[in-house]
Amino acid sequence: MLFQALPNDRAVLPLLLYIQERLGLWGESYRVRYLFVVVAFSITVCIPKFTTTYTNLETFICSMAELVFMGNVVGGSMLLWTEYDSFRQFIEQVNSLTKYCKYA
Repeated sequence: MLFQALPNDRAVLPLLLYIQERLGLWGESYRVRYLFVVVAFSITVCIPKFTTTYTNLETFICSMAELVFMGNVVGGSMLLWTEYDSFRQFIEQVNSLTKYCKYA
């Protein structure tokens, strides 16, 4: 998908939708996968950060900043996962809009 020619040159966000489909954010049949992504995030990132003892304050601050950043990414994608119907309608509207646009 990364280095293939696009089957439709007016496709809307083909790479992003491909990645979201693999993660379980896009497509009806794969939506349960995202719950496994959230569980894997919790096991591999959250639990070690809260159970590790830090040697100095700088390491602790960097670790918590990373946790906040990753939590923001996972939390934002969780909102996208819960609002799937609205997101699907948005992508369909953008797809229909691109049918009427012409290249300059």
